[in-house]
Amino acid sequence: MGKHSAQRRSPLPLVLGVVALLAIAAAAFFGFRILTGSNSAGVASPLPTTSTTASSSSSTTTTTTPTSTTSTVSAEFAAVQKALQGCVSRQDAAQPVVAAVTSDADHWSQHIQGQADIDSGARTCLDVKTNVFGPSRAAGPGDVAAYDTAMNGLNGASGCQNVGAMEAPTDLTAKVQACAAREQALDAYMAAAKAVLDDWRTHLQEMADHTDGHLNGPEAQARWIERYKAAPAHLDPYKAAAAALAAAPACSA
Repeated sequence: MGKHSAQRRSPLPLVLGVVALLAIAAAAFFGFRILTGSNSAGVASPLPTTSTTASSSSSTTTTTTPTSTTSTVSAEFAAVQKALQGCVSRQDAAQPVVAAVTSDADHWSQHIQGQADIDSGARTCLDVKTNVFGPSRAAGPGDVAAYDTAMNGLNGASGCQNVGAMEAPTDLTAKVQACAAREQALDAYMAAAKAVLDDWRTHLQEMADHTDGHLNGPEAQARWIERYKAAPAHLDPYKAAAAALAAAPACSA
């Protein structure tokens, strides 16, 4: 009996050893989890990097938009300024035309006034023929040639079309308006001037034909009276157009 009892109690130390091992294993396991949890918390720290990147991207987008807008404004400014330079070039080329027309219209007007003075009795026919018709007619061919040459230069100059319809930056608005107004006045002047030049050119040619014997005296006189009576229909609008051009604002680029 005593020996059997001793054998039955012998497993106790073994059980105690197993329990001790389990305790040690549990302690090691929970210690490992604690360490692992601490490391996981440290891994989360890079998250602000994503936020910084987004902020940087947002900042880049913000700076890109003004750059694009600035480029558009600069392109518009350059386009309008180029158009203004075209207007200045055309109006510079028009100055010799204006000078030639001014002389032509003056000589033609002298002719017309001379006949009016004869009709009214203010001057004799001989006086007008000697001091008005003769000198003004002699200058006519040179004036007409100067007009034709100047017109060739004007036709080759840069254009100034639709400048008034352009959307100009604020800095150029006043210049655009001034050039558009002067261009309109110049166009009206050129049209009126051509009508006067055509009348004067026609009369000069008819007088040359009379001198050459292609027109007899009565026919030449009849044509002259016809031109004389029709002249105000073109001279009066020309004078008004010349005054409007003189009063038009200056054009500059």
